[in-house]
Order: sequence, then structure tokens, then C-alpha cells
Amino acid sequence: MEARKRAVMDSVKGEIALANAQELMNVRLVLFISPLSLSPSERGSPGFPPPYN
Repeated sequence: MEARKRAVMDSVKGEIALANAQELMNVRLVLFISPLSLSPSERGSPGFPPPYN
């Protein structure tokens, strides 16, 4: 019974870690995309292609 409970806990921890990693990726994606969506004058950083708007 104890081993089963531990296995369930490990599984839950694994899913939480996966969710955290997914969220971190989403945050990185937002941080990467948001400079692209700003206008060049707001951005002020060279190296990005001009936005398509």
C-alpha cells in the first residue's frame, strides 16, 4: 500500500514538473514573441525583422 502511494506521489510530482516546464516554455515563447510584435521605435533593438503590420 505504501509503495503504491509513493508511486502515485512520484507520478503527480512528475506531472507537476512537466506542467512547470511547459509553463516556462510558454513564458520564454511570450518573451521571444513580444519584442517581435512591438513597433521598431518601441523596440529599439536591431537584429529583428520589421513586423508585418
